[in-house]
Amino acid sequence: MNGPIPVYDQSFKIAIAREYLTGQYSLSQVGAMHNLPSNTVHTFVRWYNKHFPEPDIPQSAIDAEIQTQPERTREELEKELAFANLKITAFEILINNAEQEMGVDIRKKAGSKRPIR
Repeated sequence: MNGPIPVYDQSFKIAIAREYLTGQYSLSQVGAMHNLPSNTVHTFVRWYNKHFPEPDIPQSAIDAEIQTQPERTREELEKELAFANLKITAFEILINNAEQEMGVDIRKKAGSKRPIR
């Protein structure tokens, strides 16, 4: 007998998926750090990608941003990226909590259209 299937909080799934998606750790490493099987981490990543798709940013916008930035060290950039990822995770958790408490869907759905007036 396997027992009940565990139910994980959305904020936990978001944190685990983002930890893997930063590219610093493999699925099995993230799983080992949190005492989860790697297939569970993979399930969290698929769930995250389905519910929080990354916006498409044109390459020209990325190139323009790179050209306007002053020279910074790799260490500075990695710290800045880690902080940005932490902020994103915090905002996603905040939005999830607000949606649950208010019972309102806050996120814009992909493909939704403006009302005709």
